[in-house]
Amino acid sequence: MKKILLAALLIASPMTVSAASFTDIGQLAPKTQAEINEAVTLGLFKDATAFNPQRAMSRGQVTLTIARAIAGDQTPQQFVEHFGLERQVTPFMDVPVTFKTGNAGERELYFASLIVKDAGAFTQPKLQQGQPIKRGQLAKVLVNAFDLKQGTNKVVITDVVGAEERVNTQILASLGITQPQGTKFKPAGQVTRAQMASFVVRTFSVLNK
Repeated sequence: MKKILLAALLIASPMTVSAASFTDIGQLAPKTQAEINEAVTLGLFKDATAFNPQRAMSRGQVTLTIARAIAGDQTPQQFVEHFGLERQVTPFMDVPVTFKTGNAGERELYFASLIVKDAGAFTQPKLQQGQPIKRGQLAKVLVNAFDLKQGTNKVVITDVVGAEERVNTQILASLGITQPQGTKFKPAGQVTRAQMASFVVRTFSVLNK
């Protein structure tokens, strides 16, 4: 499936749910609090009274968040079935088809993993869903999943070395999806839940312009 179609679906039909009243985000900047609440309202995170903003995201959790964004007003399973992705996408080796008959978490991860693999977000044979994801890796995931292109903002980032990682990071910065303090992106740092919420909400904003 073409990534542009995925982005169009994301724009046209976001899922909305009631925002939670979190007890642990009051110390964050007002903008970050608003982005967390918007991410929850859009159905990208499923939380009740605690958001755990500083908890690190795993690759599996990022998969769920990205897949929910792409699926819009459908569940990942409904999206996969609607577009016949099981016939088109080979599952990750560590998220096999047997997950379909597992618990609720395994079932959602299975269908979500097909969506992100189809979108080109993760390209390795294994998803490694339990491993934490680094900020530099997430830059690639976002750029590939939503087919992001270079924007107009001029941002200097000095701590990204790899060529591909530098391109992806510059794309995010040029679109305002990442807003680094000074010139540091900290690509080796882990992605917190608060950061993930901000990244995805800002991506929504870019795609809706």
